[in-house]
Amino acid sequence: MSEGEMAKLMEEVEEKKKLIATIRTKPWRMRRRLTHLRESQQFVDKFEGALGKGKGRKWYAYKVMMKKKWIKFQRDFENFRTACIPWERKIKEVESHFGSSVASYFIFLRWMYGMNLVMFGFTFGLVVIPEVLMGLPYGSIPRKTVPRAEADSAQDYSVLMDFNGYCKYSVLFYGFYNNQRTIGLLQFRLPLSYLLVGIGTFGYSLMVVIRTMAKNADVGGGDGEDGEFTFAWKMFTSWDYLIGNAETADNKYASITTSFKESIVDEQENQKDENIHLRRFLRVLANFMIICSLGGSGYLIYFVVKRSQEFASRDDLSWYEKNELEIIMSLLGLVCPPLFETIAELEEYHPRIALKWQLGRIFALFLGNLYTFLFALFDEVNTKLELEGSIRNASLWNMKEYYANFTLNANDTEATPPPMHPSDVIRGPCWETGVGIEFVKLTVSDIQVTYLTILIGDFARAVIVRFLNYCWCWDLEAGFPSYGEFDISGNVLGLVFNQGMIWMGAFYAPGLVGINVLRLLSSMYYQCWAVMATNVPHERVFKASKSNNFYMGLLLLILFLSLLPVVFTIMTLPPSFDCGPFSGKAKMFDVIMETIDLDLPAFLGTLFSYAANPGLIIPAVLLMVLAIYYLNSVSEAYQGANMELKKKMQMARDEEKNRRNNTESTDQVQKDLEDLLPNRSLAPEPGQYWFRPLQEKEEPPPKPTKVKPGAAGKKELQKDMTLASPNPNCTPHSSSAFCHWSANRNVKMTFFKKFFKDIISKRDSEEDDSFQVTHKKPEFHGTIAPYPNFNPRKDVIFLEEAINSRNVDEDTIISVLVQRSNEQRQEIKRAFEADTGKSLADELKSELRSHLEDVVLALLMTPAQYDAFIIRKATKGFGTNEDVIVEVLASRTNQQIRELQEAFKEEYGQTMEEVIDSETDGDFALALHAMLKANKNEGHIVDLALAKKDARELFEAGEEHKDIDISVFIDILTTRSGPQLTQTFKHYSKISDVNLPKALDMELRGDIEDCLIDIVKCSWSKPAFFAERLHKAMEGHGTCEDTLMRVLVGRSEVDLKKIISEFKLMYGKTLQQCILDDTKGHLEKILLGLCGPN
Repeated sequence: MSEGEMAKLMEEVEEKKKLIATIRTKPWRMRRRLTHLRESQQFVDKFEGALGKGKGRKWYAYKVMMKKKWIKFQRDFENFRTACIPWERKIKEVESHFGSSVASYFIFLRWMYGMNLVMFGFTFGLVVIPEVLMGLPYGSIPRKTVPRAEADSAQDYSVLMDFNGYCKYSVLFYGFYNNQRTIGLLQFRLPLSYLLVGIGTFGYSLMVVIRTMAKNADVGGGDGEDGEFTFAWKMFTSWDYLIGNAETADNKYASITTSFKESIVDEQENQKDENIHLRRFLRVLANFMIICSLGGSGYLIYFVVKRSQEFASRDDLSWYEKNELEIIMSLLGLVCPPLFETIAELEEYHPRIALKWQLGRIFALFLGNLYTFLFALFDEVNTKLELEGSIRNASLWNMKEYYANFTLNANDTEATPPPMHPSDVIRGPCWETGVGIEFVKLTVSDIQVTYLTILIGDFARAVIVRFLNYCWCWDLEAGFPSYGEFDISGNVLGLVFNQGMIWMGAFYAPGLVGINVLRLLSSMYYQCWAVMATNVPHERVFKASKSNNFYMGLLLLILFLSLLPVVFTIMTLPPSFDCGPFSGKAKMFDVIMETIDLDLPAFLGTLFSYAANPGLIIPAVLLMVLAIYYLNSVSEAYQGANMELKKKMQMARDEEKNRRNNTESTDQVQKDLEDLLPNRSLAPEPGQYWFRPLQEKEEPPPKPTKVKPGAAGKKELQKDMTLASPNPNCTPHSSSAFCHWSANRNVKMTFFKKFFKDIISKRDSEEDDSFQVTHKKPEFHGTIAPYPNFNPRKDVIFLEEAINSRNVDEDTIISVLVQRSNEQRQEIKRAFEADTGKSLADELKSELRSHLEDVVLALLMTPAQYDAFIIRKATKGFGTNEDVIVEVLASRTNQQIRELQEAFKEEYGQTMEEVIDSETDGDFALALHAMLKANKNEGHIVDLALAKKDARELFEAGEEHKDIDISVFIDILTTRSGPQLTQTFKHYSKISDVNLPKALDMELRGDIEDCLIDIVKCSWSKPAFFAERLHKAMEGHGTCEDTLMRVLVGRSEVDLKKIISEFKLMYGKTLQQCILDDTKGHLEKILLGLCGPN
């Protein structure tokens, strides 16, 4: 095979591989896709290995084969790993029918199962199994033996269901474990292991919860806003064309339908108007009723616990009296959530917000019930501790009496009496086991109530609705009782509450973790079956948040609150004297001190004693609090920076998309405009650079043919304001960095093309020493003029009625304010305060919201106050908006800048100079200070000699020096008038190879570059400058409402008519149409009102 054939074959192989990689993006039918894919794969498999050369051909073919096998192995392993995720298919099926909110519960349930499985491994591997394998057997010591008085009934079903009898004296509970320091041949330290596992369980849980929250916080980052183009994305990209199973297709169809419902509900909630006063009253009423319910449930539990302590001394108890506490707590958990949900209907929150409120309230209910139960339980523990001393004395007295009686009966004082049988030894109350039994009974009772509720409340209800609907008087499916909805809040809080009991009770009942693992395992199958067989999707389907961090936050809180009683037990309460691994010690944590003293070097014991000193602990806690506060502040700052970065990246993507989509039209406009320029064109010829490299002396480029000024005036000049032309310098040999740099410069240079057209038209004018630019008598170019027949009292009546109506009449407020000049609005403010004693701005601020509120408040300010407000907003908080500061200072007259400084100092107690010094620095700060001096020449006389002198100074300060003298640029650009700068630009183009704007682009970087370019734009044409600002605010993805409000309010009585005309000329469509396309609601109405009656 010749070299040419090899090259051709290699090219074909690369084309086939590219087709394989992009086959999904082809707009072909599936059959055609599969045919091309199959043919391309066969071609690549046949010829790719033959492209090696000489002896390396086989080695190349081997590498290609192994690479393919490795890729296939990675794909198969990923599929295997996905298939190993437990219950993934079940959860996807639930999500397809019920939405992401219901599926999030089952994801949370699976996560809880995994965490409890690890906890089960710790407890059984390091506590239960060592005790069973290496500890003393059952019946060897009293703590492992059923007392003789209880032996006859120890196996009764009722006794075992109360976790007494043999259950009480088993590995399930704390009292079974021995207090020997080491056990077995391995000398396993069981007491130390028991304590470390109890504490380590909390540490592991804390680590897993925080790690999961941090992982969930990254879910969905960088995808843009959720609400943008939702319908289009779901409509055209949701279906998976590789689905080949009918059931899977049905599930996918249901999932897409559900996602549409979620998005529709979100959009409806965003556009909903509401009566704010009535809503506030109903929400306060609902919260008052719920707080009363919470207080009543807490009192009821405390009463029942106290009554159960009275029942403890009686033997004739009924089944209800024995289990009254568990029944009451389960019923409260069953009845209160639906009650809360019914009360919450008064609030009319968005479904997602309503769910969070419901979760928080049920969480408060469960937590209050649990802690009320704990407080009452610890009262009982304190009672048992008081009895324990007398029981211990009685036990010792009984042992001595046994030995004395044996000696007396045997009549031999030297005889050794046999040990007392363990079942005959007097036992202490073992309060730890009692607490563990209560937690186990609560957990089992919760499981029973949950399963029975599903079986009776959901399954039986569904059976009745399904089979009796055909013969009933009304429609059971549409009316009462209908099918049940899956209670997300109740089930989630049930899991969290149950996990809190596990964390608290596992220290007193190690077997409780195993019971919970079985409960979670069965719940996954049982509840998945129940939700698919007996429930229907929520009437108001809504989308879950991108992470389950709200659930995790509740879990983290219950973890902390569960840790408190366990730590209190370990550090404060004395352990029982005759049961458990810590018997015989004053406090449970003495096990650690004993280990330090006996097993570790002495200096480590000293270090631990220092570490336990309160003098070190308190500063350490304070340091941790400060560190958390600092990290939280840094996190918030990073979040703000990330949001800004996302916006900038989105804007960059939109600009790039516009550039790609409009390349051809931009090329033509670029050529037409370059033909208008003199021999120093804005765009260099192909092969040249934007800068002048060090080369030998070159011949000057030939002077292009002159074009009559205005010959290309009918071209669509608006396109070159927004679209960047392709860079003619980016040849195949140019570096990518250079191309990117020059392309960015092209975007900024487009603004000056129309500007230079005006300069060129005057190139052949007579060169007088000075001349005056003629101006007609000043005309009014604003869109808001003083209202004829103005009556402030009548306007006050209109505004007061609009504010105090049942639903705020925004249309009337807009109609009044946008048809009055600023002076008339100030009179309305004064009249309103005189008539009502209230501030009009405060009243409107309390009734309006969002961007409408911002525009209305801006209209009520004087121009100087509004400019001061803009500067304050641009410099306040995280970061500084330099573009806004430059926009205000570069576009205002000297008098307006002086009034701005006075208003700023009066409103905010600082001078503008102080704010600029604190928020900016360097050359940019110097330029701002120069503009604040308000020394710009505002006359219309052009001094040609001064223009030549300024051009020469600018050239010498910039291009002729290695380091640019920025002060010269600042001084000239901030003090010369617009016509004077125009003449300066003309002379600069004669003495330099580049134009002044391009020189600014080449020599400067950062904020100072943007600042000086904006000054040049304003000097040439303020209407064109603001038209460009408005277009950028509405261009591409998203809308910058702040820019729209700032320009339209600030220029409405100055030159907004000219801005609207310039916008139409530059971009081919009206400003009003763009506002209609990019805004909605009352913001759209008030902005259109500011644009004038037309």
